[in-house]
Amino acid sequence: MKLSCSQRDEASAVVSDTATVSLPTFQNAELSFRDQVINDTIVVESATLPDGGWVSLFAPNVESPDSNEYVSIATSDYLEPGRYDDIAFKTDFPTEPGECSADIIALLIRDVDDNRKYEFDYHFPGPDFPYYPGGSATALVTKKGCSSE
Repeated sequence: MKLSCSQRDEASAVVSDTATVSLPTFQNAELSFRDQVINDTIVVESATLPDGGWVSLFAPNVESPDSNEYVSIATSDYLEPGRYDDIAFKTDFPTEPGECSADIIALLIRDVDDNRKYEFDYHFPGPDFPYYPGGSATALVTKKGCSSE
């Protein structure tokens, strides 16, 4: 994986650098998240977290529809290492005006520093980061009884 960093020098010129970063891989991390129609509960079918962590849900930022920004809509409590089934999140999720569905992203987040404090942001990861591979899935979630205009 390559990451690019930019910083401004004294003359406000942008200086860039590229580095190659190796993320640890977790062959046993798995996530099953399927399209669904909901009242107020989104369900992640199953999650396997080899080192423990969280399941977190993200939706498109409807306040900035032309961007690729996502906002956090729900995060589980800390989960010990293992497999979990039917993880339910009571949540509403943002949609574009007149829309009933959104692509929701589910991520398995690893507690890298083992402090059991959730320290992850979709756009600016902290010390915690998603399991790779197998730690993400996207599903189309539709609000039951909603009708698009």
